[in-house]
Amino acid sequence: MTFMTKPETCVDRSQRKRIVAEINRRGGCAMCEHRDKAREFWDLAFCKSPSRTFPLCMKDKREPEFKLDHDTIGVKS
Repeated sequence: MTFMTKPETCVDRSQRKRIVAEINRRGGCAMCEHRDKAREFWDLAFCKSPSRTFPLCMKDKREPEFKLDHDTIGVKS
């Protein structure tokens, strides 16, 4: 495990807060790898599976599970 200094921890925390705020602002499906790219329009995105919705896909363990698409926010892991 890598230990971070206090300034690094503050930067990491602020980046995580920014990412969570962006997910909440745009909606979870817009930031997910499992979104249906053929049906994206007017800043609306939908899951490939019609029975899935954003908050539920993070809580239950069924597939497809929410997975952040790093290309949508410009952050590489």
